[in-house]
Amino acid sequence: MNFVFISGLNSAEDCLNFIEEKRFLLIIDFGFLNCPLCIQSLMEFIQVVNACNLEDSVLGVLALERERLDPDSDKRMRIAEKRLKGFIIGHDIRFPVVLDRQGIFRLINPEASATLLVFDTQQKVLKKYTFPLTRAQLDELLGS
Repeated sequence: MNFVFISGLNSAEDCLNFIEEKRFLLIIDFGFLNCPLCIQSLMEFIQVVNACNLEDSVLGVLALERERLDPDSDKRMRIAEKRLKGFIIGHDIRFPVVLDRQGIFRLINPEASATLLVFDTQQKVLKKYTFPLTRAQLDELLGS
């Protein structure tokens, strides 16, 4: 397989060097799931995670729209849960993804997109990326 995202990763050792000191929090807005063109870059990231067996380094969160957080909307919550399950299965996501039932992550990701927070303990930095990622951002993530 040839992934655009992992152009700099040629071996399992490259994968380990890439992730050694990094952890990722992926915040996906519920509305982002409705845009097939929007998720291409996200799918490339997921392919890297799967190819390098990095499932333990990533946690995903599905942030719900404000109207879906209404406590009286059990039906909407069940629909969101089913869509999340279908998204996970359909895109071969192997890392855990949780539903943000309290709306905690709406403040971090207010626009309808996906956001990747990268915790790099070696460089002691926290970085934020918004999908779709540019080529320069992809290279920066890979340390190329």
